Amino acid sequence: GFKNFGSIYGGYTEDGDASNNTVAIKGSVFENVGSIYAGYSLYGDAINNVVNIKDCVLNASEGTQNISGGRTQSGENANTNVVVVSNTTFSSQASIDGGYADSGDSLGNVVTIHGNTKFMEDGYVTAGSVWADDAKAYNNTVNLISISTDGLKDVNVFGGFKGSGY
Repeated sequence: GFKNFGSIYGGYTEDGDASNNTVAIKGSVFENVGSIYAGYSLYGDAINNVVNIKDCVLNASEGTQNISGGRTQSGENANTNVVVVSNTTFSSQASIDGGYADSGDSLGNVVTIHGNTKFMEDGYVTAGSVWADDAKAYNNTVNLISISTDGLKDVNVFGGFKGSGY
């Protein structure tokens, strides 16, 4: 396994768009790992990014472990991103987002959780999250396939989520 591993990025940019990136992890154990992002942009869009995690055990280094297909911190839109998780255990609190946008829209994102996936602590599964007052979270989908209810104990699941604006 991997110990004391920082965050994992498929693509990271401060000023441009993070698009068409993929992070695929299979059959691994991560102790003290940071967050996992397929596409992360500080001031641009995060579009068409994919995270695929299969047969893993993930334990966050501290706080909540964020897993996101596409995330914009102060940027624009997080659209058409995908996260697929199967047969994976999250040992600490986890927050899984297909697309997460602080300032823009989050449209057409998909999160699929299937197989023997377990959250050992509370967590969040959201296809599309937005935080700006005028932002939209439309046409986002969460698929829960062949999982036990014990695996999602104390987990909040949202297709689209609009938090308090800035």
